[in-house]
Amino acid sequence: MSLRDSEWNTVDVSDSSYDSDEARIELADPFVRREYEEYQRERQREINRETAETVGRVARDVADKGVDASQNAWERFTTEHDDVVAAFDDVWKMLKGTFIIILLHMLLTPLRPALNQPRMLLSLLAQLFRFNRYEMQSVSYQSGSMKPLVRGDVVAGYAIGGEFGEDRGTHKHQGVDWKVPVNTPLIAPFDVEVVQQFDKGGYGLFCLVRPLDQTGKFPGFLLGHMNSCNQGVHPPGAEIALTGGQKGDRRAGRSTGPHLHFEQIEQGTRVHPQYGWLLALATGQLPLSGGDHHMTALVNAFIGKESSGDCSAKNKHTAAIGATQIMGANITGARGWDITYLGRDITISELMGDCALQRELSTAVLSDYWNQTSGSHEERIRQVGAMWYGGPDDRMSYNDTKPQCVSDGTCYDSFFEYTTHLLKLYHAEVGQI
Repeated sequence: MSLRDSEWNTVDVSDSSYDSDEARIELADPFVRREYEEYQRERQREINRETAETVGRVARDVADKGVDASQNAWERFTTEHDDVVAAFDDVWKMLKGTFIIILLHMLLTPLRPALNQPRMLLSLLAQLFRFNRYEMQSVSYQSGSMKPLVRGDVVAGYAIGGEFGEDRGTHKHQGVDWKVPVNTPLIAPFDVEVVQQFDKGGYGLFCLVRPLDQTGKFPGFLLGHMNSCNQGVHPPGAEIALTGGQKGDRRAGRSTGPHLHFEQIEQGTRVHPQYGWLLALATGQLPLSGGDHHMTALVNAFIGKESSGDCSAKNKHTAAIGATQIMGANITGARGWDITYLGRDITISELMGDCALQRELSTAVLSDYWNQTSGSHEERIRQVGAMWYGGPDDRMSYNDTKPQCVSDGTCYDSFFEYTTHLLKLYHAEVGQI
């Protein structure tokens, strides 16, 4: 189904009396679902309230009556509210039944005043035990990848101006404004179909970007104030549009200066645009989820192996730097890791002084390496280790037992020793996440 025949069709947006930064674009179903979605959100809030009250009751039993009473309370809890039981399964398996009761008792006894506030208690438990059902994407937001964009954020070297939800007098701003120069290229991060539209009001020339994968895995986008849209179906890595916004250009609509108006659309609804998806359009690289515990463990294992967590580490023999020992040569030139994976140019001194930047860059590179591997899970980890240790061409060298020596005669672990140690660190990290 093409965009022109689907829910992405638009109706007349030529009403010049509509004074807004966005056009009055009434997208047909599924965009017109707001009442139903509000009902769903209200229902979810009701379920969350009931869940919080139930968990609070269980916690009070644990603190007041001891281990035996808490076991009875747990049984009552599973009977009364079985839709929460799945959230505790991982904890029960990890701590083997009785130990979790003792641990909860020890933790909650000093916090008895909080037991009268079930919502507060639920939030505390969710953060402590990382219950997936109640994390509310907090891990992703903290990682930066799925962080909601706000004014002042910098994406690929350019700042965010206008914010999502900002009061524009006659309406709320439905996207964010990214202050990029005219003719900045935007790249497809996944298979997309692009349709070009024109609004003589707010948007000017704009692009509707629809994911071909209709499972909900990827969002759609609306890109406003464009210089051009490359209509049609495009694979990942293809250039799909050029930004505009120059005041006075007919294509810029009501824009007052060069920028991209960026909207993120999920299941027919405009949502708060996220850092990772805007960066994906800038670089053509899919964003990483901070909730990906496997990748978090893998990056932590590399940090432990390479520097034991020292962001200022520098190898005098190889000139590798930082917590993961990145080679300086890998962030120089037009095709350096910084441009390829972050969409902006960074210096070695900038990288050395920023632990978070080192982690972000390392995570992006290691994720790309992971996608190039095959075999069992452990084989893939060792392949990634070999690629990081030697280079992409060394992917299958993980069983090589010959020590690796540099030009001054200093020798290091063999590929086998390096990747074996890395694998042990990875398993240790998985056990802590």
